[in-house]
Amino acid sequence: QLQKTTSMHDFYASSSVTPPPADVEPGVAPANVTANPLPLVAVSTMPPEAEAPNEESNGTTSDESTNRPRQRILEFHPSKIIKNDIGDKNFSILIDEARYCSVEEQMAVTVRFLDDHGELQERFLAIKHITDCTSAGIKEALVDVLDYHGLQISRLCGQGYDGASNMRGEFNGLQKLVRDEAPYAFYVHYFAHQLQLVVVNVAQCSPAIADFFNYIPLIVTQVRSSCKRKDALLAKHQDELLDLMENGKISSGTWLDQESSITRPGDTRWGSHLRTLLRIFTMWNAVVDVLGIVVVDAREHTCQGGASGLLIKMECFEFVFIMFFSINLLSTTNYLSQALQRKNQNVVEAMHLILDVKESLQDMRDNGWESLFSQAKNFCEAHDIDVPNMDDLVGAMGQSVRTKNKVTRLHYYKVTIFNVAIDATITEMNHRFNEVSTELLDCISCLNPANNFSKFNADKLIRLAEIYAEDFT
Repeated sequence: QLQKTTSMHDFYASSSVTPPPADVEPGVAPANVTANPLPLVAVSTMPPEAEAPNEESNGTTSDESTNRPRQRILEFHPSKIIKNDIGDKNFSILIDEARYCSVEEQMAVTVRFLDDHGELQERFLAIKHITDCTSAGIKEALVDVLDYHGLQISRLCGQGYDGASNMRGEFNGLQKLVRDEAPYAFYVHYFAHQLQLVVVNVAQCSPAIADFFNYIPLIVTQVRSSCKRKDALLAKHQDELLDLMENGKISSGTWLDQESSITRPGDTRWGSHLRTLLRIFTMWNAVVDVLGIVVVDAREHTCQGGASGLLIKMECFEFVFIMFFSINLLSTTNYLSQALQRKNQNVVEAMHLILDVKESLQDMRDNGWESLFSQAKNFCEAHDIDVPNMDDLVGAMGQSVRTKNKVTRLHYYKVTIFNVAIDATITEMNHRFNEVSTELLDCISCLNPANNFSKFNADKLIRLAEIYAEDFT
């Protein structure tokens, strides 16, 4: 029996199978135990330092053969691994809170640090359930997570959160409470999240643009709400591609003109809106045909009316114009969004990218109207969509035609939509990305080694030494 027990210990220690609890029969899983993809890591829920040695009833420790598998398991405990990786180095934290599907508020904590080779490393620490969403409650939960992994809050050198008031509050926010104990843990709002807020604000800056983005999910839902409609959409798009290839208008090849479908844009991922708009533009004829089929074949008048209204909305110049404008605008910000989410993004490079996007937006405002209007006009003419007379009078800001405040259609499209949206984007970027002009990032830029430290500035270096007084001796 002793030999059998020792063999089982060796088996569980050398394999990826979690040993069952002692009070559970073999082959029967307890009701409160769930499968774990990392069983060796999950064997112990306490840090290695907190666990007492396994002692027998007579006061003596168990034999070496029984303790060896246990020691081998504890070597892979995540707390010990993370603590050994960080050592006595400084580190920064990234925190995001969200509501789980079980309607529980949870906080995800990630730590970043430089390893012994100077490479940026990122480790996921924990998902912590929080009952108090105030800044004090979140800080208490953060301290618990750091203590569990043997990390000291005094070694924090940076904080990254979203822009919620309980996180970024200047006097009572989480970042202020953390800086009371770690003065050099400077707070930085996620750059990618700030860009997300910029795009969201642009989508609401004009009633016409806000109305346009409200219709996009409805169109996607109508054309792919059933397998029959989705198959019809793909079949019509495939027939169109074959016809264009036979006429020599497009070429075939690897990754060219692949069969694709339309996906519903996400509420929190505005990069998905660009992808959806590009798919609608590419599959325009197929989308219109499927909506026409729904109008004819729908048994319920509600479905028929919805598809008919969407079809009328799509086949108008205003919808096409805003579609092209949104694609151009989101394409300009999408590259910046992807670059800001890179793990090894250089701060100086990010600052230059933001400035480049601002210059591109200003150039679009000054010189992009004619090309945009030509794109929308040519598309409408190719798809038998009426182009209105730009000299006709319409209600200002999308108001009723009976209003006394009227403007020409040219003024409505160029000023009320085009200029207003771009101006709102530039203004929001200047407001949201004011951190790029702060003293800290400006001083750090002088340490950029590019072009033989061409950006080096002794005054900025001295000021940086004053900010991080303990790190400069």
